[in-house]
Amino acid sequence: MVWWQVFEGVLTRVGGRFARAEPRCTVRELLLGLLAPIERKNGWWLAEQAGHDSPDRMQRLLRTAVWDTDAVAADLRAFVVEHLGHRDGILVADETGYLKKGTHSVGVQRQYSGTAGRVENFQIGVFLAYVSPQGRALIDRRLYLPRCWSDDERRYTTAGVPDEVLFATKPELAMAMIDAAVTAKGHRFYAWAWVTVLDEGEGCHSLLVRRGTDGQLAYYLCWSPTPVPLLRLVTVAGSRWSVEEAFQTAKGQVGLDQYQCRGWTAWHRFTLLAMIALAVLTIVAIAQRAATSTDDLIDLTLAETRRLINTAIHRTLPTELAMAWSRWRRRHQAIAKRSHYKRRHESTTSA
Repeated sequence: MVWWQVFEGVLTRVGGRFARAEPRCTVRELLLGLLAPIERKNGWWLAEQAGHDSPDRMQRLLRTAVWDTDAVAADLRAFVVEHLGHRDGILVADETGYLKKGTHSVGVQRQYSGTAGRVENFQIGVFLAYVSPQGRALIDRRLYLPRCWSDDERRYTTAGVPDEVLFATKPELAMAMIDAAVTAKGHRFYAWAWVTVLDEGEGCHSLLVRRGTDGQLAYYLCWSPTPVPLLRLVTVAGSRWSVEEAFQTAKGQVGLDQYQCRGWTAWHRFTLLAMIALAVLTIVAIAQRAATSTDDLIDLTLAETRRLINTAIHRTLPTELAMAWSRWRRRHQAIAKRSHYKRRHESTTSA
């Protein structure tokens, strides 16, 4: 099955970052656990899924094992671009919140999170997604540390935050990820306005205004090194939702928000491995779509891809039978989709 080729490919790519056999084996087991249909994706559940006697090996991989997290992050970016790269690809940065109890989880404080739409006790992660006509995937992340953390040396030390990490705003974190990457939901209808902004700085500055069918306005302050057409700016602005969808998928399919990590290193390692698992799912789904593309089936979703992967791992059904059932479901879903669009078109026309 193509998924094994993709999975083994990413393991081969990152395997050299682990000097010892044990962490190489554990990272394989953890990634398989993130793809597994288990209730939770924390250390205890992942260890049980892997057949360990305790969560010690999983926790050691995330907390104290010696491996180059930044190098593996670079491997992930290269892996995604290799499979999803396109001349029209863009980078989209956004934040997501993790609801936490207590005051010890690194970076936690009462702060606003757009994920919940309220002020609560949150950790905030700033993520970078690569979006192209081939697909989309999360490729980098930074944990936001509020002033109350960056000004408190004791909390820094307790949480294992490196000394060189200083306070940075969320836009600054996003720009750092974009710099690293560069040196590495249905139809929507809007009205647009475009205004040139006079600015003595380098490049082209403009204001893009979007009005939706509900009359609400959204504003985008745009910059490009050279003049670009309106269509390009609209395409980039309209792609922002892709990273929000990636958050939902990562949390729902590979447990991005189900970690139990309080320290700096463990948080960055767990989220990195979750992004690798998501990239594997995305690339496998795209490869399978290309192999089975037909008008009478809906596209293979990431959830269905994960189900097929686990069927193959645990041999609950012969591969051909599992694929046959998948095609049957997707064919009937395609029929239902066409019927829905037809009824909606007829009701709109009659009105």
